[in-house]
Parts: sequence; structure tokens; C-alpha cells
Amino acid sequence: MSRESKLLASIASTAENVRLNRRKVVQHKKYFAELANDHKIMLTIMLLPAFLSGWRSGKKVNGVNWLKQFLKFGVMTALTQARRFYRLV
Repeated sequence: MSRESKLLASIASTAENVRLNRRKVVQHKKYFAELANDHKIMLTIMLLPAFLSGWRSGKKVNGVNWLKQFLKFGVMTALTQARRFYRLV
């Protein structure tokens, strides 16, 4: 095989892998969405202790540190969402 045909075969193989992985991602998203929808009560029961422990530890933090943490989290979330948005565009 010539160099170009090997390269074209590699590109075709990579494109097929990307298509298969995208299909798997869609299947996984659908599965987890159905799982979360079908088992809302169990999911709530499992996450409730973590939420309550975080709530208690959050009460111990004074106001200034809490505000700094909240702003830091908000900025990081905004940057992540902007990065995802521009990746899609």
C-alpha cells in the first residue's frame, strides 16, 4: 500500500471509531436519563446524606469565606459552560 492509501484507511478507521463512540455516548445518555427518571426516589435517598453533611459543614464556614467559595464556583461554572458553548458553535 502506498503512503496515501494507508493514511486514507487510517482516517476512515478513525472516522468509524468516532461514529461508534458518538452512538455509544447517545445510548449512555439515554440510559442514565431513564435511570434517573425511573428511580427518582432511590436517587434522592442516596444523595440526601451527602447533601445534609455538606449543608452542616457549610454552616460552619463564615460568611466571607462562603462568599469567596461561591463566587469561585460560579466563575468556574460560567467558564466551563462558555467553553462548551463555543466548542459546539
